[in-house]
Amino acid sequence: MNCKICELHKIQPQAIIQSTEFWIIRNTSSALLPGYCILEPRRHVTTWSDLTSKEIIEMGTLIQEIESRLKFEHHAEKVYVVTISEVVSHLHLHLIPRATGMQLRGLHLIEKAITSN
Repeated sequence: MNCKICELHKIQPQAIIQSTEFWIIRNTSSALLPGYCILEPRRHVTTWSDLTSKEIIEMGTLIQEIESRLKFEHHAEKVYVVTISEVVSHLHLHLIPRATGMQLRGLHLIEKAITSN
């Protein structure tokens, strides 16, 4: 299997912010959006139905924790959680913070964040 995300877990451990039993939270190093990170299953899965109940439960808890951290550390007024998985088939979620007062919002901000990553 040739998966960019699975390879990144091995070759870029410095980008990993947090690692749990089922998930990896990876920093995007986005200068545009400090705090922008990606939540990825440890194992290679391509669809939501591939996830186990335990993985889904842990994912929900992690999204809550990441959102709280982004609100506190980066003054995020809103956190967008997006999954597309077209370029890389490994299921992953983009967590994109929108800071208080930021003019770029919604789909425009999401598109800019994802294309600059």
